[in-house]
Amino acid sequence: MAAASPAEWYNSLPPVSKAWGTALFATACAMQLKVLPVQLIFLDYTLIFQKFQIWRLVTSLLFAGGFSMRFVFTLLMVARYCVQMETSAFAGRTADFLYMLMVNTLSLLLIALIIPFKIFFLSEPLLLSVLYLWSRENPNGVVNFMGLLSMPAFYLPWAYLFMDLLFGMSIVDPLAGIVAGHIYYFLTAVYPRTGGPQLIHTPLWVHRLVAQWAAVAPNMVQPQAPPRANQGAPPGGRGPAAGAAGGAAAAAGAGGGAVFRGRAYRLDRD
Repeated sequence: MAAASPAEWYNSLPPVSKAWGTALFATACAMQLKVLPVQLIFLDYTLIFQKFQIWRLVTSLLFAGGFSMRFVFTLLMVARYCVQMETSAFAGRTADFLYMLMVNTLSLLLIALIIPFKIFFLSEPLLLSVLYLWSRENPNGVVNFMGLLSMPAFYLPWAYLFMDLLFGMSIVDPLAGIVAGHIYYFLTAVYPRTGGPQLIHTPLWVHRLVAQWAAVAPNMVQPQAPPRANQGAPPGGRGPAAGAAGGAAAAAGAGGGAVFRGRAYRLDRD
């Protein structure tokens, strides 16, 4: 079988990960060409509240630095972990995946507002929040970190945080991403397992947004049917797609779709 061309690979990417990765690349190009001043897009609550520059709430998600090894590394993480989450745990549920990113973004915006440290761009923290959820979805997988160390995937987000610390970089951004990811994981996977209600449901307007996106770009997006209130929960499988589908169907019985399930992890597991 012939290897896919770069264009074929790009066209095969799931829609949300493709759109986000493309936006990161486009803003990097615009900044490199001095078309887009970085001063216009970073997160600054003083400018947001006093001068109503509310676009910064969105543009801070779309910039991960200029062309550098770190930028390439960021794109590779989007191409791996975001794509894997969108095509496995959220397979066939574009609206749920998009809403997960929205919820994590809201958490990051609140964290950036509360903490005394500045977070100028939310792209890397958001990516770390997705990586955190990926590590909970695949806790017992073995990953090779930077070609140097094999470890359980469960610890991968902390390895990235430690790497920033080791190189003298701020750990505020990755730590904020881990916190945002854990908030989502707790509300959608941990708390419901203790008997609590499912607190996060993908709203209908997000389903409609994805449906409109699919109407404009049918080859890129497959519309996702909103969950039905009378939908029952099928037996849950243990594969990523089966686990996610089981979680979604179980919450649908309560009136909405659960957007993440996660996996249990025990330190003494063989």
